[in-house]
This record gives sequence, C-alpha cells and structure tokens, in this order.
Amino acid sequence: MAEQIEEDVTVPLRLQPVVARPDGWRGRSGSLIAAGLAGFLVVAIALGVLFDDRDPSSLAVVPFDSPAPTATPAPSRPSARPTPSRSPLPTPLPTMEILGDQIPTERRLVYANGLQVLDLATGTLVSPTRPWWDLVLPVGDGQLVCACLVHGITTGGQLTVPSPLLRFERFDLSGTPIVDRDLLAIEGVVPVAGMDEGVSLVAALSADRRSLLVLVAARVPPVWRVELHQIDVETGDLIGTSDLESIPVDLESPSPSASPRPPGSTPDGIYAWASGLAVAPDGLTVFAALQLNEVRDENWTSDVREWMIPIQDGSPGTPTTLAPEARLKPNGWCISQPRFLDAERLVQVCTPAGDEQPGTIYYVRQVSSSGEAVPALAIPGDYRGGYYPTTPVLDSGRRAVLVWETLRHTLTRVRL
Repeated sequence: MAEQIEEDVTVPLRLQPVVARPDGWRGRSGSLIAAGLAGFLVVAIALGVLFDDRDPSSLAVVPFDSPAPTATPAPSRPSARPTPSRSPLPTPLPTMEILGDQIPTERRLVYANGLQVLDLATGTLVSPTRPWWDLVLPVGDGQLVCACLVHGITTGGQLTVPSPLLRFERFDLSGTPIVDRDLLAIEGVVPVAGMDEGVSLVAALSADRRSLLVLVAARVPPVWRVELHQIDVETGDLIGTSDLESIPVDLESPSPSASPRPPGSTPDGIYAWASGLAVAPDGLTVFAALQLNEVRDENWTSDVREWMIPIQDGSPGTPTTLAPEARLKPNGWCISQPRFLDAERLVQVCTPAGDEQPGTIYYVRQVSSSGEAVPALAIPGDYRGGYYPTTPVLDSGRRAVLVWETLRHTLTRVRL
C-alpha cells in the first residue's frame, strides 16, 4: 500500500486592524480607494444593463479604450434577455472550521478575576458565588472539580493547621459544593521566603472523567518529595499514590560566594515545580513532568524530570523515567502542555536547546507511551526573527498540530 504524504502548510494571514482613528483612516491611499470605487461603478452599470427588462439595444456600455459606437437600426421586436450563468470564482472562498461538537451551546471556564463561566450561546460571563483561584476542570453535567492546595488555616488569630492540605472539591457552576473533602496534610513543608511556597501541584482528568490525577511537589528538607495521587471524581476518595522521586533540596557541591549576598537574592539550592500532566485516552498511561531550577550565585540552570506511569488495577503503578534521547534537554522549554495524540504517543510543541533541531525555533516533540523517543517534527515557517508569541492547538481527530503565531498572523499546520 502506497503511503499518502500530506505536506505541512504555513499560511501567512495578512490581517489589518479596523479601528477608529482620531485623524482618519490611514491604512489605504486615496488613489487606491478612488480606483476601487470607479471599478465598482463600471461593474454595477454593466450588471444593471445585463438584467434590465428594457430593450437591450437601447443602451450600450462602452469600454474606456473602445471607439465610439456606430448607430444601428433598432430591431422590430426586443431580443430575448440572456440567461445568467454562475461562474466559479478565480479562487475558492475561505472556509472556517470549528473544532468540537458543543459549539455554540458550550459553556467554557475562563480565568479573569478568578474562575468564571463563559456561555457561548448567550455571550454571558458568570462568576460562581465563591471565587476560585485553583485549577478547576469540568466533568460534565454542569459540574466542576478541583484539587486545591489549602495553606495554613488560621482560627482566632492562631495558625491551627500549619501544614498545607490537599483538598478535593466538586461543585456546580454556581459554586454550590457537592463533595468537599480534605484528603491529606502535606507534613514538613518548608517554604523559601519571597521565592517558593514549598508546594505546588498540577492536575488532569482521565478520558472518562472518572478519575482526577494530581502531581504534587513538596519541599520537605532534605528533599523535594514528588508524588502522583489518583482521586475518584464521584466520591472524592483517594484511590492510590505513587512516589515518583526524591530530589535533594540543597546543591551537592555548593560554591560559597566571594561577597555577601544582597538582600532579596535567591538562596542557592534546587527548586522544583509540578509543571505537566497528561492522561492517555485509554486511561492506562500517565505522563508527569517536573520543572527544576538549580540556583548558584543568582545563576539559574533549568532542567526537567519526566516519567511515564502505568495505571494498574485502577491505581498508579511503578513509574518509568524517559529514555535519554526522549527527554527534554536542559534549558529547553515547551510552549504547550503535553497531550496524548492517542494511547501510544505523547506530543508537545517545544523550543530547541543548544544544537537540538538546528535552524528551527519550534518543533513537535513526540514520545511513545513506553518512554521512548519518536522522531521530532520541525515546524515550518519563517521564525528567524525570534521567539514570537504563539498558540498551539492539538487536533487529535485529524492528527495534526496547529500553531498560530500572533505577531505576524501566521497559521501553521503540522501533520502528525
């Protein structure tokens, strides 16, 4: 069977703002507008004559470069009006494709002044009765869930619960709670003043929306404790926990500074943040990523730890670190969250580090569900001028990545 190859396409979209200006419109010259109006009038006159019910011989349309017409005797009876026929346009009209099957009745979550709900059918923006600042995910039936971090609880001026709490909440769109449970206290967390609260999390729903996966990184000296928790969405029960890794908080070989540290500077050490989480469509594999920063004398070096975790008997199993060639390189970073294209492949739009993917600014990173590298795909397009703001979208149904570059209005499609 011959393989069908579909080339990637980059489309520059020349968009012009339509805004009111105090000194008038400056986007088009007067001569161009005049020429356009003149052409429009000629076409209008020609169409008017073509479809006029009067005798077509009584009127004539003379091109600008034609000699004056000679008089001809009028026929004894009007000639039949020509039957108009549709002619194809020189180029086809553009088409607009909307991804998703719920538009325009869909309601989407947006974060403006806290969590708000945007109703696409009515265009209204509604805030729940209680403000939410944590990551909230929709589970259907007009309900939302949150894996929330609750920092120290104060009662009567006294810190009664000093340890951060992992709390599960399920509520409706108005904010009315349905399930509200404290799952566990994260003991021994030590924050860094002005730098890090000492604990962070990222959450993702399973494809069937029955489980909520939560990646937690907690600074519990002498290590960062990294764990993956699985929560039952219906009951809020903690189903299972997997210990991914323990990472030292301090540098292995600290380099004492020759001068006193300035006030407000970041102490030397290792800092970690839960940064990425994705669940395969079949629910059998979870990808987790942890962003690391090593700080020495105010010099920052970035790195990342990544795992593939199997879901066995409904609970997280033994994690597997990615193969060396599949890992994101130090000081490399990604402009999109990781997403599973299917049960076998994870994709992410990233920027290269060092000599990785020479000559490109963006590429599609691909990793198998077993943690092995799949050849990366360079994103075409003229990005030589620098790192422009972009918005990547994964279209799983058509197995493609769309990248919208917002500065020069370029849309790029990469077929996976």
